Amino acid sequence: MLEDPRAAAARNNAEWCDIVCGSQGLAGRTDAEAWSVPRRSPPWYPDAVTLRPGVAAEALLARIDAGPGASVKDSFADLDLSGYGFRVLFDAQWIHRPPAEPPVDAPLTPVTTPDELTAWAAAHGGGELFRPALLADPRVRVLARHDERGVITGGAVLSGDGR
Repeated sequence: MLEDPRAAAARNNAEWCDIVCGSQGLAGRTDAEAWSVPRRSPPWYPDAVTLRPGVAAEALLARIDAGPGASVKDSFADLDLSGYGFRVLFDAQWIHRPPAEPPVDAPLTPVTTPDELTAWAAAHGGGELFRPALLADPRVRVLARHDERGVITGGAVLSGDGR
């Protein structure tokens, strides 16, 4: 039986959050219900990601530093955390597209050195968020697209099977 695309997207997103947090020395925890990190996550990253509908709010919040600045990515939009001081930042829907081969007319090149990662992060706007430890993780390939002058004009970060 195929996995629900929403659950697959939530799992992939949680894996990416775990990789980014791990690259900053924050050990995450994953089980059937959620991924979480016990200390505040880096900017733009949640402290928890639900991996299935119906996760108990109290149990999830017990896994994180739920004080000011805490954030939870409710992957299935069924958690009510308003009684705990949380508010919905934005609503969104998961989208899914099966993997495809990259276009041949605009090749992506691997980012393999800390200096290349720094340039990629600057082009992305991520600054210090993306650390060299990402390059050592076998689940991650950072790719960049360069224009004719060598300027980074786009890119992608891939996890999983590298597709």
